[in-house]
Amino acid sequence: MAVSKQASCPFDHNGIDYAKNWPEINSDLRRLDGLGWSEAHGGFWIAARYDDVSTIARDGTHFSQERGSENGKPTLGAFIPTTPVGLVPIETDPPVQSEIRRRLNPAFTIKVAMRWKPAIRRIADTMIDRIIEKGSADLVKDVTKPIPAIVNFQSLGIPLEGWEEAIDSPGVLTYADPASPEFAAALAAVERTKQNIIRAVQERHARPRADLLTVISQLNIDGRPIDQELVVNLVQALVSGGNGTTTGLMSHSLHWLGNHPEDRARLAAGPELIPGAVEEFLRYFSPVQTMARHAVEPTCIAGTTVSRGQRVLMNWAAANRDAEVFPDPDRVIIDRKRNRHLAFGIGSHHCIGFNVARVMAQTTIEAVLARMPDYIVDNEHTVYMAQIPVVNGVRSLPATFTPGPSIGASIPREDEYPQLPQSVLDAIAAGTGGDDASESIDLSESEIAAR
Repeated sequence: MAVSKQASCPFDHNGIDYAKNWPEINSDLRRLDGLGWSEAHGGFWIAARYDDVSTIARDGTHFSQERGSENGKPTLGAFIPTTPVGLVPIETDPPVQSEIRRRLNPAFTIKVAMRWKPAIRRIADTMIDRIIEKGSADLVKDVTKPIPAIVNFQSLGIPLEGWEEAIDSPGVLTYADPASPEFAAALAAVERTKQNIIRAVQERHARPRADLLTVISQLNIDGRPIDQELVVNLVQALVSGGNGTTTGLMSHSLHWLGNHPEDRARLAAGPELIPGAVEEFLRYFSPVQTMARHAVEPTCIAGTTVSRGQRVLMNWAAANRDAEVFPDPDRVIIDRKRNRHLAFGIGSHHCIGFNVARVMAQTTIEAVLARMPDYIVDNEHTVYMAQIPVVNGVRSLPATFTPGPSIGASIPREDEYPQLPQSVLDAIAAGTGGDDASESIDLSESEIAAR
């Protein structure tokens, strides 16, 4: 039997109340019969149970993430409300989305990500060197925020100029009032980042390198080069998608470990446990809370009729606490077995950079625990994001620790970063990347350990 719109719930993932109480709110959503309905932002359905979220994410026949426009304004897409700047390939559908993914997949394998591990550890040690002798730091400002920025900018081949506003501003556009000064400032920052990317792309056309930006700037679809606007949009998506989310994951992880010294000691004594712990932190904190789709054909999900054109919010965070899939879901179990979380999504639109994010989080946590094993977080002055419609992050994480010696680490020079192997460049050029859509879940224990 179809559930009507009248079975609505007072839900707004953009609200301050959701940011403060999202585990409890999501628990209520999972108990609803069928999908929930919210009147916020023009109205949308909410999928909160693991099976329902997975079904919608995998269904490219009835659902789409493609952006639209109405009266010159953007509509639909992967976020509710629709953001002013589109992201490729997140907000495109096949064949464009699948062709871009197929071409880029070879550059985002676990083997390529692991080539970056020594550089990531060196960057992490450099950040720690800057604070280790003081005995106090803001772990977000000093560690978890700059590391993903440096890694992602350098792996793409983009100058670090303006990195902080480049990673902060896209998130602001997901929650700020479009009429507010905050929104206007974020939009201006996105435009400045865009211009920096355009200059870098033009430089790669003139002087190609064995890096990701050159690969993207030379992409072909159906034998034709993609236009510069699409190139720039794709690079912007990789920059914004790979920074705030990874910072959020590492910040929440370090905060939790700072409040659970027994598990922190276990990980410090046994670094081989860190990859599995990172999977649990991904599930428990869900750095990406939600993503949206819209129905292109009428369909029924969990007894709820979703009409053509209606939007559905896939609540990854709620799905990751579903007791039908995860025993004792509201407890962090750092050695949880069979952790089939949806933190990176699932289906054709799942996060392309999940291998890099995993390696970055594992390496950074390992460095912090090795060099500041007794850090104490200041819970009273920890500042969380006031709104978390998409990214669940921490703004400030003050901590103290026993001062230690600098080891003289330094940020790698440009020529010291790993280049893409010729085999990867050849696979991208040939379009033989294959389909990696199933990689985001179903990791075996051996696979998690290997990562």
